[in-house]
Amino acid sequence: MNTESTSRPNVQILLVALILSVAIPFAPFGDLVVAPLTIFVTFIHEIFHLLAGLATGGKVRSLTVSIDGSGMVLYETGSELASAITSSAGYMGTVFFGTLLMAMLRKGTSGNRLLSVIGWIFIGSTLLFGFFVPLVNLFWLPISFLSILFTTGSGLVIGFALIFSGRLFARPLADFALAFLAIQCILNGFGDILFLMQAHSGTVAFEGHSDAVNMENITGIPAIAWSVKWMAISLVLVIFAVVSYARSKE
Repeated sequence: MNTESTSRPNVQILLVALILSVAIPFAPFGDLVVAPLTIFVTFIHEIFHLLAGLATGGKVRSLTVSIDGSGMVLYETGSELASAITSSAGYMGTVFFGTLLMAMLRKGTSGNRLLSVIGWIFIGSTLLFGFFVPLVNLFWLPISFLSILFTTGSGLVIGFALIFSGRLFARPLADFALAFLAIQCILNGFGDILFLMQAHSGTVAFEGHSDAVNMENITGIPAIAWSVKWMAISLVLVIFAVVSYARSKE
């Protein structure tokens, strides 16, 4: 008995999620849909910085996300290697997370369960590192109380929305929602790295700091080189994930 269509999302679901992801920005009121998706991906980016900082022995002081889709994790570490790993984790983590969701869905993991797990990760990370820790350190951190409030509010809204979706959606809809979020992470990850490549090559105007600049300061290797490296690694991850997704059998 062929259970491919019932136990594992097929390639068509992934293609529909991809087409929808590309089409939404051009649709009427598409910006209203893109904005929360951008915030979602920014949270994923910053959560990977957070996890890398903790895993390498650093002290995370805050996680903040802004309404314009930017984000920042402030942390302390005594090791340049730890700082390099943490700086690289955001862009790599975002693309990796998207490919990981694809792999888990293709193996038959319930989209309902994954939505709930991601929701609880959002809520835990937001409450601890988006609210309580920065609030304690508010008077000496370069962040505002309003940024803490926005981070907390948006993180909790997204987290509870994911949990309720996981509980209320039928399995096929939950699987599609996960495929859609996976595509969002991958596309946004590529888009952000491409912007870095353009910014650090002088193709587009750019003012401010970036993870690639952090890597340049740590290693002496130009920021553009790190951008290109992250793009290459991301392409390998996605190609491997897509090929595995298409070829996997029961």
